Amino acid sequence: MDSQHLVIAAAIFVALFMAFKPEMCIPNPKHRTPRFIAVIKSVGTAVAAVLIVWFLLTLFRR
Repeated sequence: MDSQHLVIAAAIFVALFMAFKPEMCIPNPKHRTPRFIAVIKSVGTAVAAVLIVWFLLTLFRR
């Protein structure tokens, strides 16, 4: 099995974790402002979307 698929799947998991639980990705409670949480959530969503497309392209291109 190609290890690239496992790495992409793990990155998707981390990005989705950032999108759904952004508070867990900010260790310092002083930095947990609503705006910063929204930024982390949007970055996680965007990265997850790009990685899912990349995963599907590498999976079905062969």
